[in-house]
Amino acid sequence: MGGAVQLWDVRSGPAHAPAATCSIAWSQAAPCGVGAVNDITIHPSRNHLAMAAASHGTVVAWDLRHLHHPLLLFGPSAALPASRSPCGPGAAFAGGDVWEVQFDPLTHLSLLSSARGPNASSTGAAAVPPMLACSDAGLLSLLHPDGTVRDIIHAPHAINSFDVEHSFGQHVVASGHHAIIYVCRPKLP
Repeated sequence: MGGAVQLWDVRSGPAHAPAATCSIAWSQAAPCGVGAVNDITIHPSRNHLAMAAASHGTVVAWDLRHLHHPLLLFGPSAALPASRSPCGPGAAFAGGDVWEVQFDPLTHLSLLSSARGPNASSTGAAAVPPMLACSDAGLLSLLHPDGTVRDIIHAPHAINSFDVEHSFGQHVVASGHHAIIYVCRPKLP
């Protein structure tokens, strides 16, 4: 069983075919693909940048202007050519399903000051800002596109969803298996 992430452009009337299809193998069988898509998010200020959370510890990012060139940030390396996976073979986040992913507003502000400029390509790992992700392994973590992971919460049960206060990104509320968890993160220098 498989599927696809597709971009449909309906600005000029009813669309009868997708404008682009993501080239990732959205298959249920690991390590051949990344499984089911559990969440998709669009960057709040760069609306061409999107990420998806999926099965098997997978997080994928892409520039919607170039949907056919996804960047596998975490997940089964067989889903994409090695050149598109900066984390190397087998780098999966949490080893389980990733339920939700959001761009991290706390680290976003520091990243803006080091941006490569308005004409820079956003299809590489350096152009993807850090993100927060939760999983059925009980983790809420800060994921960096270079492959580093910093756990914020490690619960004894799945974390199914979370929300972040977007003014400064310090306050995080997560939920899972009859629990609500609140975390106040320190401001970045």
